[in-house]
Amino acid sequence: MSKASEAKAEQAVRAVPVLAIRDQVHFPGLINTVHVLRERSLASARRALSGDRLLLVVSQRDMQLDEPTARDLAEIGTLSEILHSSVTADGGLRIVLRGLQRARPLLLQLEEGAFEALPEPAPDRRVRREERTEALMRDMLQRFGRLADAHAGVPAEAVQSVSHLERPGELADAIAHYLPLRTDQKQSVLEELDPLRRLDLAHHLLSREERLADLQETIRKQVDHEVVDAQRQFYLREQLRVIQRELREPDEAQVEIQQYRERIEALALPAAVRQKVDLELKRLERQPSGSAETGQMRSYLDLLLEMPWDIATPDRTDLEEAAKILEAEHYGLVDVKERVLEFLAVQALRNRPMGGALCFVGPPGVGKTGFAKALAAAMGRGFFSIALGGLRDEAEIRGHRRTYVGAMPGRIAQGLRQVGSMNPVIVLDEIDKMALDMRGDPASALLEALDREQSSAFQDHYLEMPIDLSQVVFVATANVFDTLPGPLRDRMECIAFDGYTDQERLTIARRYMAPRAAANHGLGDDSFLSDTELETLVREQVREPGLRGLDREIARICRRVARRRLGADIELVSEEPMPTPKRMACQGVVWGIAVGAQGGTPLRVEAVALPMRGNRPAFEVTGNMGVVMQESAQAALSAARAAITADFGLDLHIHVPAGAVPKDGPSAGLAMVAALASAVSGLIPRPDIACTGEITLTGQVLPVGGIKEKLLAAHRAGFRAVILPAENEPDFKRLPPEIQSGIEAVFVTTVKEALDCLIGRP
Repeated sequence: MSKASEAKAEQAVRAVPVLAIRDQVHFPGLINTVHVLRERSLASARRALSGDRLLLVVSQRDMQLDEPTARDLAEIGTLSEILHSSVTADGGLRIVLRGLQRARPLLLQLEEGAFEALPEPAPDRRVRREERTEALMRDMLQRFGRLADAHAGVPAEAVQSVSHLERPGELADAIAHYLPLRTDQKQSVLEELDPLRRLDLAHHLLSREERLADLQETIRKQVDHEVVDAQRQFYLREQLRVIQRELREPDEAQVEIQQYRERIEALALPAAVRQKVDLELKRLERQPSGSAETGQMRSYLDLLLEMPWDIATPDRTDLEEAAKILEAEHYGLVDVKERVLEFLAVQALRNRPMGGALCFVGPPGVGKTGFAKALAAAMGRGFFSIALGGLRDEAEIRGHRRTYVGAMPGRIAQGLRQVGSMNPVIVLDEIDKMALDMRGDPASALLEALDREQSSAFQDHYLEMPIDLSQVVFVATANVFDTLPGPLRDRMECIAFDGYTDQERLTIARRYMAPRAAANHGLGDDSFLSDTELETLVREQVREPGLRGLDREIARICRRVARRRLGADIELVSEEPMPTPKRMACQGVVWGIAVGAQGGTPLRVEAVALPMRGNRPAFEVTGNMGVVMQESAQAALSAARAAITADFGLDLHIHVPAGAVPKDGPSAGLAMVAALASAVSGLIPRPDIACTGEITLTGQVLPVGGIKEKLLAAHRAGFRAVILPAENEPDFKRLPPEIQSGIEAVFVTTVKEALDCLIGRP
């Protein structure tokens, strides 16, 4: 290993991503190419590429596991550096690694979808070099050269690459790397830290491979003599039989076929599936051993046999028990819980599993995905989540056709296989963030799964068999519902997660967050925050509709408490509250309230009147507004001219700041009317009142949605009152008492009533 590589290895004193590999072992000082395809492995590789390009490469003991745990990985791996990476056609990565040194993965754990560990160096032990070592190394080089000449599995250039190695440990590593050994044999060489014993082990394996190569040559000559020209197509199969006869082993292909038959007989497969399985098994039986298609056929058969075609878990019929589970997992969300219990009641009356399609809509951090997990627990069903954020390929939903290299089933079929039942709760996470490109439209692919009329025969391209999804409960999560395609919205029932009041967030922090954070940080109890400090944290320092920021702040305080208990004198909670945006009374400035992907938020609307520069008054609208808001601005100008008596022969400019943020929706019409009226009349709007509502040309105020989110945002921003459309009064009365009492609501039916409250009458 070069000095630069040694220096880089010594810098790896922090946790690095761990890459679990199958069917191979990576050695220090050597370069290896790895094809990364599994999601967890891709996460580790991408994290390394975004950092210092270091990976701890560890072989897994069971090669059949697709999702190995920490116990399934070897005790010693190789700290490696990524030299080059490229994207493959199947969506994976091909990375070129250079081994730096042996290392043990300490504190191996799963972190954000990828394994991570602290690499503890495992250097070679110091040994005394003797004449026997020199003789052994020379003999190994000679044997390796002969083996490379006679064996196609050893590349010819390998002899040149190992000939200059002078250290016994490095020579053993290189020869073990190039030899066609089993993974466990190579791992035994990697785990031997004594260079001389490692050299002996490599010499033994090299001698064994040389004997096997001689035997293979004898077998090849024997087979060539026995097989006539008409039987050339069965050459490989005959060769395998001769090898098994020499080794006194049974025919593995026939043993495998028999095992498949036993599995098929033990399963109660539907008639169509049984017919397909029998056909594929006959094709596999006729396939020559070692064929490239054999592996694909095995994978397809395994998938057909592992799919839970007729398996459905019984639903929970005890509504009281289900209500206790929901209440234990989530505080508040009364409307959502009622809807879930209604669904369970219908299930109990039907006496058979039933599916559905729900869409939880709300700002980040309000508990949409977590509530979906609680829903699965309350129903007694399995749970599986599909991350749709940034998904572009339709094949991720429908699967690839089996004719393609690297074909896989769709994520829905994979989820059913993993859960082991046909009626789980499947979460379609971040459904509003799917994309569309030349590889297809994932949203359109979901229509068949979510449509009740079509879901009983969902087509997965890889399976080539219809899947019955009529019993699956799909729960989609989204920040904004209106951005979804119309047909997709039509197939889901929208359930709003509007955010939490300060009192609800305070209760959640006291009951759930503080005890959990104390346990996770080793504090033992949650007494590190008094009720007063917790209330200050919730009401003044972390103002948001969700809970993630509050959870992070409590975790930050836990870390400070841990340091203080070890002797550091640190303040726990900052006494400075989160600054509230200053709102000074200013002509032409009115505050509206809007609902976006982050929940409710105050919306500053500015208008200015200027002397007319042309032959007729000009009207300009800026602030990255969509079509709906631009039309609202035009209507607001006409409504303002009809509502007040003032000179409108001026150039008018209306602006909504934060131009980098796209804004659209029918909630700012009333604020635009008031801003224009103030700019023209010279009257100053009240800065402690916000307003929301759409307007008509005749001066009527129309109702809007998102009342709870808007009032929560107004309360957090410190407004005294909010002007609301009169038709939204029933929505206001359905809100919790703490919201109604926290801010004054003024209901208006006309623009003139709103202007009287905001700016007075000119």
